[in-house]
Amino acid sequence: MCDWVGVFWSFVSSGVQAGSFLVVRRFKNRKDMNTSSIMALSVMAAILAASWTVATCEPVKYYDCGSKVGKVQQVIVDHCPKSPCVLQKGHNYTINITFTSEVDSTKCEAKVYGVVDRIPIPFPIPVTDGCKSGINCPIKAGQTYSYISTLPVKLKYPDLKVTVEWELMSSKSLFLFCVEFAVVISD
Repeated sequence: MCDWVGVFWSFVSSGVQAGSFLVVRRFKNRKDMNTSSIMALSVMAAILAASWTVATCEPVKYYDCGSKVGKVQQVIVDHCPKSPCVLQKGHNYTINITFTSEVDSTKCEAKVYGVVDRIPIPFPIPVTDGCKSGINCPIKAGQTYSYISTLPVKLKYPDLKVTVEWELMSSKSLFLFCVEFAVVISD
């Protein structure tokens, strides 16, 4: 999942590991190593690691397919630095859709489709209840929420380019959001 805690943790752990590697490579003699050299190299390595991590968390290009009572701010698919997202079979991907609701709603339900040749094919997701997917229900008008879900890509799926349509319905069956984004499923 691409969140700031994950970015920070990757930043720290990768930076320390890379910094230690660089220090060992730079100084062959232990007498040459000092605390400031180690810290400087660790910070530099951590910055490089953080920039790579943030690059894998870029918002994807999406099309609003009919959000009636909400406004989408961004769509993020983890490990998708560019569009279309390349999804490998046998992996799970975290989807984070940030939106602002224009209505109150006691509950919300997600539906996902793979659109092939303009035909929407239902796509099962592990949890359809939006209130169990990062949203604290009840939803309040004017509040911003992050809907977070998992997209499992099964080994049996064919290799193909497909449009994913992700909907979140309010308790009155209105679209809190409807987004489409391109993916490529491959081995």
